[in-house]
Amino acid sequence: MRTYVINQFTKAIIVFILITLLVFSVVYYLGSEAYWGPPLSDEGMARLKLILGIDGRPFIVAYGIWLGWFFTGDWGTTPWDYSAYSE
Repeated sequence: MRTYVINQFTKAIIVFILITLLVFSVVYYLGSEAYWGPPLSDEGMARLKLILGIDGRPFIVAYGIWLGWFFTGDWGTTPWDYSAYSE
């Protein structure tokens, strides 16, 4: 039973890492092309990239920062009223 639980936990961690890598890869490589909101100025787009963590950092560094935000509960703000998701 112990081996089974460890095996399932290991699989869950691997799936979690693969899914987060997939989601972050889409955000990282599409960048501003993934933004469908109202038009932004160049400064606004630069700020959005900074907020998303895709402002020119290497992929693995940006992924690490993004994953850190995920685990600390900093999931950004809602597009409706700009309140934090973690509230």
